[in-house]
Amino acid sequence: MASRRHVFISHHHADDKAVTSLTKMLSRKGYEIRNSSIRAKPANRERLKKGLVADSTIKRLLRMKMSWASTAIVVIGKNTANRPWVGLS
Repeated sequence: MASRRHVFISHHHADDKAVTSLTKMLSRKGYEIRNSSIRAKPANRERLKKGLVADSTIKRLLRMKMSWASTAIVVIGKNTANRPWVGLS
């Protein structure tokens, strides 16, 4: 039987493929991952790039998603340190 985990995977959207690979690998190891991280659809990515989403909205969504999860994983890519939401508290 799979071990269910409610996980928030913090990542830059450029690393979405790495997140998918990670969840598949964990699944093969017997974990049922319910990932609550925010994965923006193409239309929303454009809105984010153009600065059309208020910081307060992003912060509210991140807090809500993180509070639901029992585990947090951070995927660190080559541009992670430059992301505005790294270190959000």
